[in-house]
Amino acid sequence: MRTRDRFLPLFLLSLALALPAGASGQDKPESGQSSGKEKDPYVERFKQLDHDGDGYVSLAEWPLDPPRFERVDRNKDGRLSRTELLTPNTLRDDRRDEQFHELDTNQDGRLSRTEQRQGGADLGPLDRDRDGYVTRPEYGIRTGNGENTWSSRATRGDQLRFRNLDRNRDNRLTILEWTGDATRFIHLDRNRDGVISPSEWPRR
Repeated sequence: MRTRDRFLPLFLLSLALALPAGASGQDKPESGQSSGKEKDPYVERFKQLDHDGDGYVSLAEWPLDPPRFERVDRNKDGRLSRTELLTPNTLRDDRRDEQFHELDTNQDGRLSRTEQRQGGADLGPLDRDRDGYVTRPEYGIRTGNGENTWSSRATRGDQLRFRNLDRNRDNRLTILEWTGDATRFIHLDRNRDGVISPSEWPRR
């Protein structure tokens, strides 16, 4: 009796292996039949950018300008993964230092309005003390609440349009979330960090 009980699990296992596929009651959906799962919008957008299907976005496939590609490419391997595209502005302090010094043409440790205009960056919202200059500490908050704060002039409609695109609710728009023309994305991304923040979002 005990011997038979010992071999019973092996018998059941061989019986299960002998059953035809689908006999377990969990049939695979037929061709053309939906599995019930919605497509991931990030995956679909990434596929549109990844023209050669190698799982990365190269500079040749990148719809924006090369400087933004370099800033998003955090590991400097010359290609962008989906993770890098979803979190392009998680920059290290040394990268922020580099960007600040590029804009600070007279190297006085602060960015004047003229330097901001020359660098194509509108950093007005970061000038917390309203002295007309953006200092290095003020510049450092650009990945925090500095640019993620809505202007008092922004309407509920402005915020709603932004949030409809912001699928992962991180209060910024990446190129994977953007549905418009790449040229428009470049125009709105005034500080050239590869994302569109609430302070950069156009008001209607």
